[in-house]
Amino acid sequence: MQIRKHTGLTLLLAGIMAAGLSGCSSDRDPNTAEQESSAAETTTAAAAEPEETATSQSETTTETAASAETETTAASTAASPGSTNAPQPQITGADDDTRLLWSERGLEAVTIDSTDGYGEDLAVGSDYLNWTLNGYDGSPSGDAVPDMKASFTYNGQLQQNGQIRVLSGSDAHYPNGLYMHVDNIADFPYFPKDTRDRGWFVIQNADEVLEMLGLESPAEISGDLSVAVTVDSLYVHVSADDYDTLHVVSATRR
Repeated sequence: MQIRKHTGLTLLLAGIMAAGLSGCSSDRDPNTAEQESSAAETTTAAAAEPEETATSQSETTTETAASAETETTAASTAASPGSTNAPQPQITGADDDTRLLWSERGLEAVTIDSTDGYGEDLAVGSDYLNWTLNGYDGSPSGDAVPDMKASFTYNGQLQQNGQIRVLSGSDAHYPNGLYMHVDNIADFPYFPKDTRDRGWFVIQNADEVLEMLGLESPAEISGDLSVAVTVDSLYVHVSADDYDTLHVVSATRR
């Protein structure tokens, strides 16, 4: 009897242990393990996604900034000094310390209270040789006016033949500028006291004129190039070291 009791108890304990082992085995079920692995991978991918998105946004921001910097640099280069385009002078209105006279001899600049000079006052808005005076500004020195600037617009468009040459690259005002001598010098306002060679003008819109002539740079002009041009405005600067300038509407080779 005693042996049977121990045997029954042993069998009961063995059954309980087997059931416990069976329960532990179900926790390690392959399907359950696969689900846990898949969930872990999903969590990892979700955690990595914001970092990838942030990286993409950072790259986009960098590209945008680089593009903006390139455009700014290009715009700055286009407007930088050294261009063959001369500036378009703008002078309007009468000066308060000088006067501009005209006569059959040409133009003359005098001080505001001068009783000398030859000719009549040329008022702003008046015509001279079919050029309308937009404005003028002189710089008196004692009783003389050695420096005078004046701006004119032609009534229509003036056709001229002439020759174009290129100024030196070291020129103080217009390096590599287009310098034109017109054939009909009598068609342009003139200061007889001006000691410079008459009939020479720097072309204000040189880049456009080069394109009109089928050229890419002033370096392609060797010597004097014969041209026919149409002009519409003029800037006169009576000074020992500066130039008069013209704005050209059209240009062709002759």
